[in-house]
Amino acid sequence: AWIWYGSGACRAGGILPTAAATGCVRRREVPWLPRPRDSMPDLLAGPEPSRHHRGPHHHDDMTTIHAILDVAKACAAGGDFDATVAVLHDAKSLDLPMLRDALAAGRAIDSRFDGTLSLLPAPAVAGGRLVVSPTGPIGRDQDDVRRFADAAAKGIRRARDAGAKRIALLVQAPPADPRHVHALRVAALGALGALWEPLEAREALGAKAAEPVEHVGIGAIGAKFDEADARWVAATDGGF
Repeated sequence: AWIWYGSGACRAGGILPTAAATGCVRRREVPWLPRPRDSMPDLLAGPEPSRHHRGPHHHDDMTTIHAILDVAKACAAGGDFDATVAVLHDAKSLDLPMLRDALAAGRAIDSRFDGTLSLLPAPAVAGGRLVVSPTGPIGRDQDDVRRFADAAAKGIRRARDAGAKRIALLVQAPPADPRHVHALRVAALGALGALWEPLEAREALGAKAAEPVEHVGIGAIGAKFDEADARWVAATDGGF
């Protein structure tokens, strides 16, 4: 019999990662059996923001996620987010006015800016702070979609550690390449995975202290990420 751990499966004492290519597999505290389709919650219906499920012991203060359909409007100054994370593979080619000045300022003071995780003041973006998380090279033969997951994870953790609770995650669309077809969804899974803390931490510190991020909006720069994508990410991350 198979026992599922969120994104991984266990048989005869061994864990077989079913999403190893994404780098997003992580062990849940308690194994649980997949439920029959007719008893599963309808995760793919309704316009409400998707829930980021935490396995069988999820708590009432779960992080909610939704798709940002209009990046320029939602992430502009005065928006509903208190920090913006930009996952970029080619920052110099980016043409998004709200990020332009902050990126130029960072590049002016740091010669390693385009390859280094950075937190910048950015008056033009929601929350006034911008985390830039470069993926590094994505076109070499040893590169794959995990570049996006890793960069999203580092970026959203940096925003969380800066005190952000409502974070906009913007992912620059990759060039056409079969390896990166699912880069946006993988980046979202990487970010949500980075916010997860084990049950022991939540019991010791309290859920809100251990996992303080309340909401994540996910948007694509130069591509499409809609509510169907957000619901798929929530369902996949929850192990449904």
